[in-house]
Amino acid sequence: MAASEHEGTVPEYILRAPVVVSVREQPPNNCTVEPLTFIVKGTTCRGRIFIPHRDREGNVLKSSEPTRIIVMAHGFCCLQTFEPMNTLVRAFVLAGLSCTTFDYRGFGESDTPSSSQWQYINPIMLLEDWREAIREISRRYQHASIGLWGTSFSGGHVIQMASEHRSDSPRELSGGVVVQAAVSWVGCMNYDGSRLPTSLTKTRFLWEYTRSLLSPQRMLKVCGVHGEVCVCDGHVEVAEIASLASSRGDVEWANATPPSSFLRCMGYAPGKKAPQVHCSVLFIAAGQDNITPPEYILEAAALAPKAELLMMPEAHHCEIYFLPLLTQVAERTVAFFGAKLP
Repeated sequence: MAASEHEGTVPEYILRAPVVVSVREQPPNNCTVEPLTFIVKGTTCRGRIFIPHRDREGNVLKSSEPTRIIVMAHGFCCLQTFEPMNTLVRAFVLAGLSCTTFDYRGFGESDTPSSSQWQYINPIMLLEDWREAIREISRRYQHASIGLWGTSFSGGHVIQMASEHRSDSPRELSGGVVVQAAVSWVGCMNYDGSRLPTSLTKTRFLWEYTRSLLSPQRMLKVCGVHGEVCVCDGHVEVAEIASLASSRGDVEWANATPPSSFLRCMGYAPGKKAPQVHCSVLFIAAGQDNITPPEYILEAAALAPKAELLMMPEAHHCEIYFLPLLTQVAERTVAFFGAKLP
């Protein structure tokens, strides 16, 4: 998609997006919110655990501890307080499903490793955070069945995690934890397959990367308008990220990451792990997605033994984070976990 196609246009679904208050500032009703902290290689990650008091029918749950819990994390250069996670947390709680959110190391409320940079994106580090989050939840709630939810970049991470946390996985890999179900929204199955609308040439990117080596604090803007030095070039993308980030409250965040992040992500293809995912998994794909092209999601869904697929043929990547599509994919997600988590 050429940048010129986006010039000056902002779709109605963004203009009409409601103002959402994050669950950090306004937790859902009828639930207990507990802090989540875990340490990954000496650095603390932080999040929240949401435990509903009642089931979907309004009956008081028999146990004060979760019997089913969904571990959630957001996508590329995003935070746990961004949409659509707030909407989805509230939907899970309303359905009587516990869930937990967290920020990766270097993002949001989590600490930044001394050896790394703020908002640095490295798939190896993100997967380490996922593993420890899953194990911490399993340690706290030993009898709970565990599901995973991720979107965009983290939509690929949940496939990787589900492939590792099987009943037949080596204990040193899974920590003895078995994932029972996973949902991937517009997941990144092959990072190199992205078709981002961008005007950033390879020469300009290498120049920005070289400058960052001399000035480690230098960042590269992720979403910008035509003419800016950025990775994703378009008015729609800028409007989308601004709307999704509006719920973050006072948590520090920037629409930027070190240039080295993009080099570090090259070759990341978690969709190749789909044949090793033994649990039930729901893939949601957007037919007009240039960021995580649907053909890679369809390929992963065909390879996963217990896969379901929901295709939104006319939707673009972030469009499912906005009404009216958000309602549809959230309802399907809640129903899926409700049916698949024992």
